[in-house]
Amino acid sequence: MKLLNVFTKITLYIISGIVVFLSLSTATNTYYAVLEATIIIAVIIIGDLKGNFIRISKSIGLSITGFIIPFIFSIELILRLFTVFYSVVWDFFIGLIICIIINYLNSITYKKLGVLLLDLLIPLFTISAVSVIIITKNNLDPLIVIPFSIVLGSFSSIIGLDLLNIRREPGKIYVFGGNNVLDAIFLEAFLSPSLSYAILVLSTT
Repeated sequence: MKLLNVFTKITLYIISGIVVFLSLSTATNTYYAVLEATIIIAVIIIGDLKGNFIRISKSIGLSITGFIIPFIFSIELILRLFTVFYSVVWDFFIGLIICIIINYLNSITYKKLGVLLLDLLIPLFTISAVSVIIITKNNLDPLIVIPFSIVLGSFSSIIGLDLLNIRREPGKIYVFGGNNVLDAIFLEAFLSPSLSYAILVLSTT
């Protein structure tokens, strides 16, 4: 268990570092970049002080690594590439719905174990395929498939695996992103971009 906690914390710092680096190195608005980086660092500190989640009510909590970081990272990408996302908003929305449904149908809930994926490959290939289709249909830069896959992977996991599988029990805290969906969120959000780009390159050669 200690080894798992160490791995989770290291993963948190790595992902947070990537987000902060991207924000500070590529943002055109320095004030926005510094503010965002400060928020991320504050979230990490609060997470270390209070545990691996932040309680927002008596029965609801938000996982630092399973909800807050992927959510901030995805919002960061959407804001940075807002014109691109807006130009394909309906295609992206339909694709997101498909990925959410696949994630939900591919999940199962155990009382003691939380939410588990029956098969990682199905949602992984779905996210990658949807991203590639959106890119090719709208003749976008192939590199855009990477942020598309990250956002699709994060949001479809958070919604399809966590929000739609919510089980409220009296006296217990339901932690969004903390019911064993952490691995799925990170695997889908950060493996799908590489797979999507590989599929896109192979399909155009």
